[in-house]
Amino acid sequence: MDPKSFVDNDMDPKSFIDDETDESDRPDEPSDSLELTSGLTFTDWEDFKSWLHRFASKEGFSYKIRTSETIQGVMRRATYECAKSGSHNPQTTSDPTKQRNAHSQRTLCPWKLNVTRPKTGVVKVNSFNNEHNHPLIPMIQEIAPRFQKLTKEMLADIEKYVIKGRMDSVSIYPLLRHDYPDQPIHKKNLYNAVYQFRQKHNPGDEDAPQMLQRLMDWKNLEPLWVVKTRLDPISRRLISLLWMSPTQRELYSKHNDVVIDRSVRNN
Repeated sequence: MDPKSFVDNDMDPKSFIDDETDESDRPDEPSDSLELTSGLTFTDWEDFKSWLHRFASKEGFSYKIRTSETIQGVMRRATYECAKSGSHNPQTTSDPTKQRNAHSQRTLCPWKLNVTRPKTGVVKVNSFNNEHNHPLIPMIQEIAPRFQKLTKEMLADIEKYVIKGRMDSVSIYPLLRHDYPDQPIHKKNLYNAVYQFRQKHNPGDEDAPQMLQRLMDWKNLEPLWVVKTRLDPISRRLISLLWMSPTQRELYSKHNDVVIDRSVRNN
């Protein structure tokens, strides 16, 4: 292992809250740099989390928070690890019929990042191990759930489009793609956000057209949905609506021989 890849300032555990004027707490590197260096500082935790998100995305790995310490409501220390850190502990059972071959993604990856926030207010990289023991993935944004979340800015735009523009997910999707070209946008997350904003501003207010639109949105995102409508031949009004989710279709294909007699509650 390259000795430069592991940095440890051997810091006194209390020093990060005792010294309010330590010159070392001032920025050594601009926080917009995507190079991991000792002493790198950020204005607050949100600034740091945004940087870490971009750094991991560039490097090609996902991460998780391992431990954190909060003092009087303020997070003062946190340790982040690679998502592949640790080892898999399978749940064993003596029943061979319940055993299955599980494949773990954990590789005991040693990547680790320790961050502190002294009373000065800045968030500072204290120590790190920047080594991985597994291949990095350039397209990690398309794989790891952490990178598939909609940002606060995107959610604000979605809410505006839904409430002010009365737009659906199909119309909103290309706008987000244009405004956030470097951010992966998963249609399922977009639909969930649209639905939540509709429910937030119109709780319990869903008539048949809205329900049909919601089902069609689902079908647009997942073609395995079945949505069937029947209209009155004269007025063209909706008189019947049938739908089946992909899960319901799968269950029906496996258990279509089971018919429920609702009149007597017997199979």
